[in-house]
Amino acid sequence: MRFTTSFEHRDFFSKNGYIEFEQLISLDECALLRSKTADLDLWRQDPLVKKISLRSQYGEIASELSHKKILRIGFDLLLDHSQTFPLLESSIQPFMGVLIILSEEKMGSVLFFEPHYPLPKAEKAFLIVYCESKTLYQFKKNDPYTHHLKKLGYVFGDLIKSHTHPLITGKNY
Repeated sequence: MRFTTSFEHRDFFSKNGYIEFEQLISLDECALLRSKTADLDLWRQDPLVKKISLRSQYGEIASELSHKKILRIGFDLLLDHSQTFPLLESSIQPFMGVLIILSEEKMGSVLFFEPHYPLPKAEKAFLIVYCESKTLYQFKKNDPYTHHLKKLGYVFGDLIKSHTHPLITGKNY
């Protein structure tokens, strides 16, 4: 079923930099994510996680909220209560974050947020980060994964490519 944002959703996001939707992901999918070990880019390792991370529904919502037609996946990251991630310090400049809450009390809720919005503390959560279609790989000393893309053949200053970071919405111009 297609989820469409309303004017009120977009207005709230524009004013606050975040919006949370309840039960946007199934409890079975939450259980799958909870069963994984915290790591970066799980979508590259597990086809079931890939279906969640690359879900066009999330990209469409992010696109509607941000008024940006083309977004690509930057990375995903499974977080537990002991982890924080400095989103603004990411070596792939984030445009929007999607946080799937995996904690019991809010399981299945999905938070869409701008990169400057502080990540809420959760027992366990799954973070998907979108970037713009033309994004550079940059050195960021506070990013714990700053050298991660070197394994994929990138060097600092390279444009992120579609074969390693697919477009979630729109077309590659």
